[in-house]
Amino acid sequence: VATVDAGLDLYLSEPFSFAALENPGDAPISSRPLAALDTKGDESYLAFGPGGTAVFVADGDLVSVAGVDSWESLLSPRPLARTALVALNTPGRETAASILDDRLLFVSDRPGGAGGLDVYLSRLVGGDWAAPCRVAAACSSADEMRPVLVPYGGAGAERTGGRPVSGEIADVDNLLLLFSSNRPGGKGGYDFYYVGLPRD
Repeated sequence: VATVDAGLDLYLSEPFSFAALENPGDAPISSRPLAALDTKGDESYLAFGPGGTAVFVADGDLVSVAGVDSWESLLSPRPLARTALVALNTPGRETAASILDDRLLFVSDRPGGAGGLDVYLSRLVGGDWAAPCRVAAACSSADEMRPVLVPYGGAGAERTGGRPVSGEIADVDNLLLLFSSNRPGGKGGYDFYYVGLPRD
């Protein structure tokens, strides 16, 4: 959301139903800014990580916040301690962060990529996010955006939402990596794509 500090800020909305989004004549959904994360610049893509941590994007850099267990813990009016993730940031642009367990995905236009914004993966090792590697299977000379991992299948994941899943899905060795891209061959603009990402 664009705000009076001329940047993008993170907000927490009150509970709402998706049906409410389909009625443009209704009052806006009530929300409040996460002032504890406001840097007076651009903040976006907040993702919760393991061990009470979170990662978000602040002015093109990935930033870590400790002591974050829930959305409610981010409602403090006082700034929370933030740490730039030096091992992940470059003079290029880092954005679109998402986390699944010990895996942090983001996109970057750093040197050495395939061109445009590419997908990168960092693993949590000893409490720190390690230097990232480019996910070549998801990258092209165009822009990739908003990568997310879907947690299904594999050992110990034979049930989803309390319901059994098929043996075919339960035996899948890869995680499902979803992302969007404006690469040639799509329907135009950004289209959805997916690749398998090894679990280990």
